[in-house]
Amino acid sequence: MFEFIVMNILWLSPLTDGYDIALRMKYEGNKVKVWTRDKKNYEIYEGMLDRVDNFYNWIKWADFIVVDGVKMGKVVEYLRRKGKVVYGNSSFTDRLELERQFEAKIYDELGINTPNTYFFNNTDEAIKFVKKYPGRYVIKPNDTEVFLTYVGENNEGIDVIDRLEHSKEKYKKGLIIQDYIDGIEVAIGGFFNGNEFVFPININFEHKKLLNKNLGPQTGETGTLLYFENDKIKLFRETLEKMEVILKKYNERVMIDLNCIVTPEKVYVLEFTGRMGYPIVFILAEGTEEKLSDLYYGVANGSLNKFRATDNYCIGVVGYTPPFPFENEKLYKEYYYEMKIKGLNKENIRNIHLMEVKIKNGNFLTAGSSGYIFVGTAKGRTVEEAQKNIYKIMDEIYIEDLGYRTDIGERCKKEIPLLKEMGWLQ
Repeated sequence: MFEFIVMNILWLSPLTDGYDIALRMKYEGNKVKVWTRDKKNYEIYEGMLDRVDNFYNWIKWADFIVVDGVKMGKVVEYLRRKGKVVYGNSSFTDRLELERQFEAKIYDELGINTPNTYFFNNTDEAIKFVKKYPGRYVIKPNDTEVFLTYVGENNEGIDVIDRLEHSKEKYKKGLIIQDYIDGIEVAIGGFFNGNEFVFPININFEHKKLLNKNLGPQTGETGTLLYFENDKIKLFRETLEKMEVILKKYNERVMIDLNCIVTPEKVYVLEFTGRMGYPIVFILAEGTEEKLSDLYYGVANGSLNKFRATDNYCIGVVGYTPPFPFENEKLYKEYYYEMKIKGLNKENIRNIHLMEVKIKNGNFLTAGSSGYIFVGTAKGRTVEEAQKNIYKIMDEIYIEDLGYRTDIGERCKKEIPLLKEMGWLQ
């Protein structure tokens, strides 16, 4: 579909999250420079990518600029005013992801369903509310701190009150409480090119807990199963399609992902992501059949309205060491820092998306501070085949105390047919 053009690519990454995609664009023949403001993890991808300390000095050099994180919307807008082709979210989508009250207001204006949501400045207010109106609720912080999200299990809200009392000092930026919706959790995502969504879109199923069977602490994500959809299915019409008018207004040129809860009657949007979310960005790379630099450049300059993608199921699994999912830099540096990563070879390296890693003396070593080491990806004609392929790859990699879930995609075997039966998927 595309005529491949070699480009100078400037990659701006607040937290180094998208470096794997930058490296793959480099391997496609492009010249790539990366910048991060994360000084704590500055060494990540040392020996693999060329780093710059002041990206403003490289703007003129760049044919294409990629911004892979939030809180960079004003920079994206500045660069576009300078006439640069930029992939990244604006100040508007920054706010949608970071400010839950603003997000809820926009959904209401667009006619998008969300669970009943109640906003509180502190936990004392929230506790009084739950005591006055007992019920099953979900607690979320008014920011992106995933560990503070809690899904209640008691119909009277007793466990929610216990959680709030135990965590009184942790919700410093306020919190929200939402009615619990009994349904199937599914996400829908797609690239927006400034005017419309680029097809195919994707349907994805996140696995957020650390351990198999959805046990353990919240992590953000430990793995995801995804497939591509070429039609404007009901789930698309009730979610992403309703956002097109406002995304066009703010000239968004980025991947948009909406995490939802679906019942037979309604879809409720839970969470917005307007950046390179991970591990989904790596699973998309597994599934696309275009050059990544062409795909992202086509979205950014508005010329792309469709791209080639596999019709297989794609799967991604996070490989980690302690202290993940928590942050304990002292423990990490003492026990898990600069450990050798063994088992990488010419066959499996395309399926391994490195995160907190560097090259030193010819060896791949763990780096960074959190223990989020890599994401493995694979695909298959069925969910079972995709699972078989990914766990063969995961078993080939050795790092001391490496952990990963072994049931990613399992819930999809039941949930995908149910969603099709309800009419949300086809």
